[in-house]
Amino acid sequence: MKHKRLNRDGWGFQHYPYYQMRIDHETFHGLACLIRLTDGEANYWATPKAGRIQVTGGGMTWLELIPDDTDRVITVMYFPDGTHDAERKGYPVPANEKYQPSIWYVDVIEGIEYDEGGIAVFVDKYLDVIFTPEGDVKIDDRDELDAAYASGELTKEQYDAALQECDRILADHCGDIPKTDAWCAKIRELVEEKICAGPEISISLQDNEWPFEYTGHDRKIARAVVFDDEGYFYFVRAERDDDFGKATLIETAGGGVEAGEELDEAIRRELKEELGAEVEIVCKIGTVSDYYNLIHRHNLNNYYLCRVVSFGEKHLMPDEIEDFHLSTLKLTYEDAIAEYEKRRDTKLGRLVANRELPVLKKAGEILGK
Repeated sequence: MKHKRLNRDGWGFQHYPYYQMRIDHETFHGLACLIRLTDGEANYWATPKAGRIQVTGGGMTWLELIPDDTDRVITVMYFPDGTHDAERKGYPVPANEKYQPSIWYVDVIEGIEYDEGGIAVFVDKYLDVIFTPEGDVKIDDRDELDAAYASGELTKEQYDAALQECDRILADHCGDIPKTDAWCAKIRELVEEKICAGPEISISLQDNEWPFEYTGHDRKIARAVVFDDEGYFYFVRAERDDDFGKATLIETAGGGVEAGEELDEAIRRELKEELGAEVEIVCKIGTVSDYYNLIHRHNLNNYYLCRVVSFGEKHLMPDEIEDFHLSTLKLTYEDAIAEYEKRRDTKLGRLVANRELPVLKKAGEILGK
């Protein structure tokens, strides 16, 4: 079986801008890659319904997706932004006017590896599914799959698995092509946002307020910088008087990830509990590792940027009401920065500000603040 890099150097694309990233969002969990075809001649294939379809050419973009727990690479070949070929007379209204697909090409794969440069490489298992917005659906290269099985290159198990994955691709993506278009457009928005925002932040901090003795446990935490369409940001205020001392704090909403819970599920649950908010997850901002030496704990904080969809009833836990006296803060970006600085007047306030101010500032960059 052939090994193919997702930068598509086999097509001569290795000199084009190539982006490769992990996406963990309610819409998609998996590997996403994007190639911008900054120049080059237009090349076309022919299909019964769509007619002549463009697959390469200056201005096009290829989006490649490998969803978790699948054996497929979904490649969406997009026209230059905001356009499509006028000769495609039966071209339907796209889900997103900016991102208009020319064709989908789905490879059935044996697995994924990474080369020495970190580029994702898939092991091609011959069989492909091709479909267009106009409704063309074609299973391609079945003869190559059969030949590989006949020659002994593929086992019966590998052969059957390829056919089963092909059936799943048809069911998942070809039964409702407009739905697939909308799904891919949303993922492309997430990818473009991550490209615009730059790399996720990754910060490691030590606790310089209390002496280190030992680390007793690790806590996986999901947190969010939450904003609305009017430009306001939402936080929780905590009024504490415990082993950490007496302190008034500003903090992002969030909390511990429960066993078996995905990060996006934890975010949604925590924001509903602490803010009463239903949200759209925009992107992951990054991770911050920090310590609370006083309670011998290592915190692995996963930060997301979330937009408010609606507000409803909060569902605070008893300790959040009785011990921490949690309430909601609605602030402008500038006022939020100032509030974190103001709350550096206690040991715990300094730890929180050191952890969260870089995250808030990164969120501000993403939102153009």
